[in-house]
Amino acid sequence: MKYVNKIIFFVANNLKVVSIFVIIVFVLYTIIAGEYGYISERRLKAQLEEIEQQIEIEKVKRDSIEQIIILLNNSDELIEKTARELYGMKKHNETIISVKKKEK
Repeated sequence: MKYVNKIIFFVANNLKVVSIFVIIVFVLYTIIAGEYGYISERRLKAQLEEIEQQIEIEKVKRDSIEQIIILLNNSDELIEKTARELYGMKKHNETIISVKKKEK
């Protein structure tokens, strides 16, 4: 109880100092750990870098797919090869024979 009375007495007599201290603590907390503080900014920058890397990876994939589309649009042989290999398609007068490799 002694300490509580001392604290109340100190706060009552030094209201300006205590209020300035509380304001300084609040401002520092806001700058460092608030919603728009330093910690949040670092976390958001890390997320942004990760997303930018993902965007670059997806751009490379898109460019590769666009190249495949261009090749397929310009080459009937490539379309036929792709249809045969991926989808097992055949011409009317053909028979598909699959050869299995021996396991070592």
